[in-house]
Amino acid sequence: MKKLVLGLILVFITGCVYSGSFLDKLSYKNKNAVKELVRKASLKKDDTVIVATVANINDLKKSSKLGRTLSEQISAALVNEGIKVKELKFSKTVFVKRKNGEFMLSRDVKDIADKIKVNYVVAGVYSVAKNAVYVNLKIIDPSTDIIISSSDYVVAYESSSF
Repeated sequence: MKKLVLGLILVFITGCVYSGSFLDKLSYKNKNAVKELVRKASLKKDDTVIVATVANINDLKKSSKLGRTLSEQISAALVNEGIKVKELKFSKTVFVKRKNGEFMLSRDVKDIADKIKVNYVVAGVYSVAKNAVYVNLKIIDPSTDIIISSSDYVVAYESSSF
């Protein structure tokens, strides 16, 4: 009986966590995804990362308010986890495409990471479906181009709220 009551309490609490707005849900999911990424990658407090704008999976050269919001929330969550995040908006090795975000000029991530002195790159994509947004995030080692950690999640929304 105690297990049943505890289970019902957990279901109720979880339901309450997700009862907020779409952006609240997105922020919550991003924070959890970042914790997972940092844990899986074994990032240390002195590691430095850059966060590229999360791109639309249908066109990797484009993003949107959603992609830029994702990137900002991810950067904030990394900082709150104690990871150093280098701000791309002030770097001369990337360009800001108006209304799209920060995209790397070179396909050679290694070269960019060396120039701005970072240990890791956080990149991601999103896909918008009828009533959900799918997000995939990765931490990449720029010296090897190997994905060392990844996380994906889904955030449901009502079409009128997005």
